[in-house]
Amino acid sequence: MVPTLLSSSISVLVQSIFVIVGTVLLFQLESNGTFSQITSDVASKEYGALSSILLLRQVLYPMVAYFAGTLVLSAFVTIIASGFTYSAEYLAYLRAMGNSERVQLLTVFSLLKHKWKPMAWTFFLVQLFTFLPVTLFTLLGVGVYLGEPSLTSLLSIFGFGTLGLIFTGIAAFFMIYATVVVAAENLSGISAIRRSYQVARSNLGLSLTYAIVTVVGYIVISLVAELVTDIGVPLTSIASIAITLLIIPVLHMTKTSVYVQIGLNSSESTLEELLGPTSGSKDLLGGPFFRFALSKLKQGIYALKDYALNWRNLPYHVASAAALIIGVLVGANIGRNGLDSLIFALGYTPGVINPTILGDVPLTAGLDIFLHNWEVSLSTALSGIWLIAPTLATIGFNGMILGVVYYLTPNFTMFAAAIFPHGSIELPSFVLSGSAGMRLGVYFVRTIGKSRDSPEEHRFEAVARETIYIIIGLAILFLIAGIIEGNITPIIMRMYGWK
Repeated sequence: MVPTLLSSSISVLVQSIFVIVGTVLLFQLESNGTFSQITSDVASKEYGALSSILLLRQVLYPMVAYFAGTLVLSAFVTIIASGFTYSAEYLAYLRAMGNSERVQLLTVFSLLKHKWKPMAWTFFLVQLFTFLPVTLFTLLGVGVYLGEPSLTSLLSIFGFGTLGLIFTGIAAFFMIYATVVVAAENLSGISAIRRSYQVARSNLGLSLTYAIVTVVGYIVISLVAELVTDIGVPLTSIASIAITLLIIPVLHMTKTSVYVQIGLNSSESTLEELLGPTSGSKDLLGGPFFRFALSKLKQGIYALKDYALNWRNLPYHVASAAALIIGVLVGANIGRNGLDSLIFALGYTPGVINPTILGDVPLTAGLDIFLHNWEVSLSTALSGIWLIAPTLATIGFNGMILGVVYYLTPNFTMFAAAIFPHGSIELPSFVLSGSAGMRLGVYFVRTIGKSRDSPEEHRFEAVARETIYIIIGLAILFLIAGIIEGNITPIIMRMYGWK
């Protein structure tokens, strides 16, 4: 699960880029007086006036720079970060398959930098060749429409786009083993993609079975989560956690196992033979996995207590809390300078409890909130490995949301009733996850340029291991906070004027 969690932290890295640059953009628009005009025109649906404002040089230039800069920077950091995470993930899987003993957490983090460069280069080429067909065909359709605008040529955009998606799916299928090839063999880039194509083509049935299982699995989980939400049982966070912690690790390890068997050993095997016998729900609910999870939870609680109370970690705690407070101030400032009119226009009524929570089946809302917040804390803490900034941005962004809510709430008493019952547990928990993420980033930075056996490298691996257990320990706090937020906070809110 840990390598998958590292991969999920990349999304936080990308989001932090948009948050940081977007905040700068908002302040720039606010400083030249156009932000309030934009939100006012959007709220009043004055689209003609809005288009005129957007074409002003002081608005258009910053927005173009924002979108172009964030897209380019996001793509660059995603490629680099994926090199590190895929190196740890697939090398760890290979070691697990070649070793009768469990791969330790320290080993996973030590593998981050083993093959990150060839993995990053291969990942870049895979993404390029995967999305190139749909991009080119869509642009071709747009060109046909611009050449002779009509309803038929407009439909051609959809037709060309669909054809491009088909070729994109085919390309993705034949490059399915590329990252495994980098980890398993001394190949990268075009050579790894060529090897993946050869293995997928020569074992078409098995590879196609894996691809179908992967796609259908994601679709089924997402559909079930969406359908049960309509009857008042919110499971979107449960589905997200299940995909991150269970489905992706199982699928990626299965893909690695398939490649080891048919790519390296060249033996004819079925998917059932590769997966081997399983004890099913008995193992998951009452067997080794359940006992394993309980033991890790106990370790996590002790790790969280030791980390929170250790005075050496006080600077990280203070920095994380400061990021939250600064975010609150920024959010309140943005709220009072134009964002409030937009939010009110979208249907928000001050002093009214979110009807979604009130309509949920008892306890399910609290469970969904718990899993969502815990998943955010997972990504927040582990994203610190990407040079600290994503952790600070995530904590600051949560503070901004809090600041906007404070500004939109009729009075402080109502705000306190809505936030403090669960926030007294939830906010310190977020601060601790941010603190742990910053410490992880600091120790990772110290390993840059150092050898694999250096003292800095060993200290980083120990801190990374402790960070994982801190996150596990935080699950208890977020569970308590989620139950309070979903079931007790609404009652207290009604007592202090909420409807």
